[in-house]
Amino acid sequence: MSKPELDRDVDIYDVTLRDGNQALAKPWNFEQKRIIFELLANGLKVPAIEVGFPGSSAMDFKNVADLAALAPAKIIVGALSRCMETDIRCAAHALNFTKLGAIPRIHVFIGMSPFHMAEVLKSKPEEVRALAVDMVQRAAELMKPMGGQVQFSPEHFGDCLENLPWLIGTLQEIVWAGAEIINLPNTVERTSPEIFSGMVSQVVKELPGIWLGKQIKAAVHCHNDLGMATATSLASYQSGFVSQIEVALNGLGERAGNANLQEVAIALENLHIRTNLNLTNLYEASLITAELSQTQIPWKAPLIGRDVFKHRSGIHQHGASLTEDKTKGAYRPIDPKIIGRVGAEECEFTSQSGVAGIKQILSEAGIIILEDHARMLQPALKEASEQFGMLSQGELVSVYERFIRLFDRIKQPTSVDLRVLASDAIKSMRNTGRVQLIKAVALAGIDKPIAQVTLAINGEEKTEVALGDGPVSAVINAIIKLEGSLTLNVLNIGNIGDGAEGQGIVRVALAKGKKSGSGEAIDTDIIVATAKACVEALNDLLE
Repeated sequence: MSKPELDRDVDIYDVTLRDGNQALAKPWNFEQKRIIFELLANGLKVPAIEVGFPGSSAMDFKNVADLAALAPAKIIVGALSRCMETDIRCAAHALNFTKLGAIPRIHVFIGMSPFHMAEVLKSKPEEVRALAVDMVQRAAELMKPMGGQVQFSPEHFGDCLENLPWLIGTLQEIVWAGAEIINLPNTVERTSPEIFSGMVSQVVKELPGIWLGKQIKAAVHCHNDLGMATATSLASYQSGFVSQIEVALNGLGERAGNANLQEVAIALENLHIRTNLNLTNLYEASLITAELSQTQIPWKAPLIGRDVFKHRSGIHQHGASLTEDKTKGAYRPIDPKIIGRVGAEECEFTSQSGVAGIKQILSEAGIIILEDHARMLQPALKEASEQFGMLSQGELVSVYERFIRLFDRIKQPTSVDLRVLASDAIKSMRNTGRVQLIKAVALAGIDKPIAQVTLAINGEEKTEVALGDGPVSAVINAIIKLEGSLTLNVLNIGNIGDGAEGQGIVRVALAKGKKSGSGEAIDTDIIVATAKACVEALNDLLE
């Protein structure tokens, strides 16, 4: 048997409803299974779906029968069966409900590694071979009137290196007995993709190519115990002999799970190998599967994790910003829109970010910042991120708005100006104390300055008006009236940097009974700075 060309379609055989479901802490009910089946069959257009193990329980039998009755035309509906007469009859009975036009498939399996035969089955190899051939023949007899298929899996194929010649001979007999699909499972991943795919090649090239006018199909079913299920699946396909890959949504399955449908499908897509899946529904299907299975998607999960299309380092942000409109991005494996993730590629600002990150994040907020301004702000934002951690888009917007107000007053703000400005803007946004500043204004009154201050105290907005000897004292008096029984112990007012046109800094200390609190704030408006400092002192006092 010569090695086939790789320019061919790949059949995706999904086992989420069987292998994935059986591994859940809380297996799905029928309604949940129906939702997953609809996602696979109608949303993703998966051509073959294994829907359950009818012989395991009366409930699973009914679920398989009911799902088979929902199957669209031409889709393959699979049911698992041990090498047992009762299992095979049960599977055939459940698949008999398959909707006209769909194709039923019995998937028969038995362990064939030396270890499994000796330690689990307690059987001799010749006994296992005879049983497998007999049961496959029985399954084929039941499937023939239904226009169905038989798939056979030697469980623990990945552990069969030492008895490979025996296994090849056995699988040849199983093909002649009626199996049309030979599935080679890496039931427990213990070796490398290269070794496993080499074993696959050795086996498949010895199988009969044509039997009674039907093409024998080879498949792989890879588990992820060592984190290489996708790689092993791809390597097996690229060996040239495999045309079916078994997968599960979100990689659901026993232990570390099965080969992940999303990963395998996109890896094949990037190799220009046709899966004929509707890839734009992948992301939605993943989110729904996670919700129904109550399994959280890790932040760094390939393709579907919340973090995997975010860029934080300056080098990556620069490359991403230059290629954001390209099909191939500088730092992403695919265009997220391919899997239905619209707007997934983002920049986030950390201490590792650069000018490109500032421009991109503000651009997404509708702000076009000049290159020179971004370069002026980057060191201050970097230092702020070292202090506060990742900065949000809203925080960058707040820093930028303050920067523009300052820049209108002094065209050459110092590095000190900008560091203080950035730190104070972010600190203000992250103030989650009981008291929040809503508004503070001061006007020249008839005799004395008058101030109006609005605070949110425990979520309730309150406004007070007060007079003062000056606008600063008027603001402080209004805040004292709002909270009551406060004493001003310290008030210091100064400037950041040189000159009177820059930012004012206000430090206050307030007392209430025996408790005291202090606050410090900066703003180009000294009235606002005073109010912010008082609010910070109040929150310190009320902790």
